Amino acid sequence: MTLLTAELTTDIIGMLLALVLIVITLPLIDKGRESMPMALFNFALVSFMLSLAYWVVYNAVRPDTRMPLAANEIGESAWFLLLAAVLDAVLRDEKVPLKPFETIFTLVFVIASVALWIAWTGEWVQDILGGIPFGYFLYTCVKALRQTDALREIEWRVLGIYCVAIIAGHVASLFITIGDKRPLDYYCTVLMFSILIWLLIKSFVSIKRNEDAKVSMALTFSTCAFGFSSLYMSSGWIYELILMLNYMTLPLMYITLKREVTE
Repeated sequence: MTLLTAELTTDIIGMLLALVLIVITLPLIDKGRESMPMALFNFALVSFMLSLAYWVVYNAVRPDTRMPLAANEIGESAWFLLLAAVLDAVLRDEKVPLKPFETIFTLVFVIASVALWIAWTGEWVQDILGGIPFGYFLYTCVKALRQTDALREIEWRVLGIYCVAIIAGHVASLFITIGDKRPLDYYCTVLMFSILIWLLIKSFVSIKRNEDAKVSMALTFSTCAFGFSSLYMSSGWIYELILMLNYMTLPLMYITLKREVTE
């Protein structure tokens, strides 16, 4: 299977999965206040599905051609903002603030990520405009993890160290002009996969143990956020593998949100 065929296959799988979730979330939406998060999640899924649909059509019409600001970027931005709105709606009564260092660290990570995107693509406008909603979603997830106490202090520290190591590795690879930089790329890939798999396992365990729905939501939504962060730092087959792992977070987010709304 060629990379182009694999990309088309994964996009279609994502579209079908989003469509199924859109259909099954509709009966859970009513006029009550507590149904608002589910309605926002439904709109987020619609945005995600339309973004994928546009990309499939665009690749069919203009394969191997980049656009400075494609319409699917708008869909992805809506996806991030609506997911952030879901978390904000569910955790609106939680009053635990982020520590100043955590806020600054998250901001620096987002800025560094956007800077790397620009260095790789050269698309300033698209990367900056896309980085703002993604950064807000990531910040909302970090805040949710703190508000629900979903991570232990040692886990926060390890996560921070890994994030610094990932950014440092990618920055270092930019300055390698002589020799093979693939070992450094593999190093970054291993780190990203390690965090993503770890967050997926924690999400599964949280759901399996029937933990508080807000804790499970914070974990599943954060897994989605880090998955997209890793996605934007990858290419080729690694990109497709991470994308498939990302799709696993969609039903997990639905399960935890449904539990929160119905309970």
